[in-house]
Amino acid sequence: MKSGRRPRPSLARALAESLAEPIPNKTLKRAIGDGDSDYERYLRTAELLALQTPKDQLVHRDEHLFQIVHQSQELWLSLVAHEAVGVVEAIEEGELVAALDRAARMARVFDVLERDIRVLDTLSPAAFMVIRKSLGQGSGLESPGYNALQLAAPVVAQALEEALGPLVEVYRKDAPTVAYRLCEQLVDVDAGYQRWLMAHFLLVRRTLGVHRTVSALDGFPTTALPKRMVRALFPELWDVRVKLTQGWSAEGGFEPGADRSAESS
Repeated sequence: MKSGRRPRPSLARALAESLAEPIPNKTLKRAIGDGDSDYERYLRTAELLALQTPKDQLVHRDEHLFQIVHQSQELWLSLVAHEAVGVVEAIEEGELVAALDRAARMARVFDVLERDIRVLDTLSPAAFMVIRKSLGQGSGLESPGYNALQLAAPVVAQALEEALGPLVEVYRKDAPTVAYRLCEQLVDVDAGYQRWLMAHFLLVRRTLGVHRTVSALDGFPTTALPKRMVRALFPELWDVRVKLTQGWSAEGGFEPGADRSAESS
């Protein structure tokens, strides 16, 4: 015998329909989401949230995730490029502390970029294979933000060396000078950049696979990625370590287990 009850309305559909409309805010006693508030106008949220493919046109529900993560990556990378200009300006003006502060911000952004891209680790290989069909020949090499970094980094390095002279001399001083701290902060930026690329490599390994027979949409085999992810933004700052180690001598030290008390008295 059939029940006389009506089918229960879909909660998911009702929620989706509610989210597609301005949302009542009980505290403000007005609807939010129509783009008419000061907050929405200043941040241009109506335009920002319209930059993704409409949900009824997605080739896969996770395409929304894929687009949002990559769009947010480009926004953060534009901030890194903006701060790189600020680092160069501060160095040219002799304001090394200001340059250090801007470099510190760049390093934190790379922490965010690394965590941000790891959200895509939740994307299954099967889902990515569907999404990939609509990407054309798009690849990370076409990223405006990535290319901006490649342009900005040599300029930052040039400004640094023109202001400080040979970087190895900055590192030979045992005292932690502002110049040394700035150099090390830029090393933190570079390390964050490389960790971000490593996170991207692991993402490719999870979704696409890394093998000489597997190519990205740009035509390059995925086995090319490991070389890219260890290519430094500021190789000069890493070369300093090589030079210091090459000039190192064990003379003047202590034998392991030797009595050092006589030397210090």
